[in-house]
Amino acid sequence: RDTTLTAGTSIQLRAQALGRRGPLRGQRISWSSSNGTAVRVDNSGRATARAEGSARVVARSEDKADTVLLSVKAPTPTPAPVPAAPPGPPAGEQITALVQGYVQLLRAKDIRRIGGLYQAVDQQGRRQLKNLLELLTDRDRDVQVSGPRKLDSTVGSDNAVAQFGVSFSYRTAFGARRSRDATFIAEFTKAGSAWQLSSCRLDPKSRL
Repeated sequence: RDTTLTAGTSIQLRAQALGRRGPLRGQRISWSSSNGTAVRVDNSGRATARAEGSARVVARSEDKADTVLLSVKAPTPTPAPVPAAPPGPPAGEQITALVQGYVQLLRAKDIRRIGGLYQAVDQQGRRQLKNLLELLTDRDRDVQVSGPRKLDSTVGSDNAVAQFGVSFSYRTAFGARRSRDATFIAEFTKAGSAWQLSSCRLDPKSRL
């Protein structure tokens, strides 16, 4: 039956070749996806949701085939702040530590927490989030993240804003490695003497 998945999750699909007298044993089943950008399926029938969209996954055995429609939705943004830095260190040190923690989320490809912190406010922001999650979850590209660099912060009494750069290195379809730089904007709030990362998103001028 048709199913909706969240980007970054997977489901095991199963198929059985049938003859006039019932199931056929030992029949090889091949799997394919009509939209590999949204859904990838491996030889065992395990389908992985990669980015928003939909795909028809086809199970085929000789001249017989069946399909299922898989739709993919973006992760639902949920409050998932990076744990507050311990109270005590100066604001600049805490903000640097929190930015480093966010870059670690990018390296770990933790799309749930990245989506929860993104807080896209318009169509462009949602498009940037989609591109970022698609890049991070594309195994063929073997994405590697480095940074942060050029950290620049403005600290107020109860809130702060920081900009920092991140480099994404990835493999092209021809096997060569390329890199792309992006600027992120992070916002922080203060609770007592501890700072917390409240949101982090791509600068509107950054393209992935």
